[in-house]
Amino acid sequence: SLPDSLYELPALRELSLAECGFTSLPPRIGRLTQLTGLYAPENNISFIPAEIAALSNLKQLDLSMNSLAEFPAAFGNLSSLENLWLHGNNFHTVPQEIGHMQNLRMLVMSNCSLQSLPAEMSQLHQLHLLDISYNNFPAFPLAVCFISNLVDLGSTHNNLLSLPAQIWYLSHLENLYVGFNQLTTLPVEMGNMPSLQSIVAESNRLTSLPIELVNTPLSYLQVSQNLLQSIPAALLQKPGLYIDYTYNPINNGPPVCTNMTLQLD
Repeated sequence: SLPDSLYELPALRELSLAECGFTSLPPRIGRLTQLTGLYAPENNISFIPAEIAALSNLKQLDLSMNSLAEFPAAFGNLSSLENLWLHGNNFHTVPQEIGHMQNLRMLVMSNCSLQSLPAEMSQLHQLHLLDISYNNFPAFPLAVCFISNLVDLGSTHNNLLSLPAQIWYLSHLENLYVGFNQLTTLPVEMGNMPSLQSIVAESNRLTSLPIELVNTPLSYLQVSQNLLQSIPAALLQKPGLYIDYTYNPINNGPPVCTNMTLQLD
């Protein structure tokens, strides 16, 4: 347990409780109303008291590698929170209260046994980075496609069979990580993504690539260890595009990764 003297520090800004063997956070944690950073990774925490909602100044919260069986609805009251690390827990769903976290910029929920995400995720207008890798989604969660300002999206190791056409709604997305799934193709609609710079899709079951990707500002395409038999010529000739398509049954182009930065006279 935490010493009583800790709660006599109302101006405390940062508190680290990493690897302390805690199974819960004490309700009195809500007294530390000036906290801006609370870090408690690698414990055995399975319970978060409702009093955590009193931490209205909290900007950084790390509860990764714990034993949370549910995403605490009280987090919805943490209106100042910007960065939230929850990877390595064991909750299957996320409550609709997450939509109240209007200042959230980074959310890491990898390896959490997640099966779905609520539509309220679309209300996270400041969210720039989302990592939902290593989960149990039966399909790509459509709610993600409506997070309007997302820049970095990680959804690796999820056994995904496809990506929704609506992924092109992510007009600010720059980096997409979807490696180690079961994808057989990428949506042609991705050619309408005006900010897309990097796609990492190694170790899938891709049999083709949409030529429409040539219309994006794509500069890095990682598609090694797939089932590609050819690469669209327009992609091979796209200036500034680095493609890694090693370990594919490829029939055209050089059989190794290539940097197609062309010098045009």
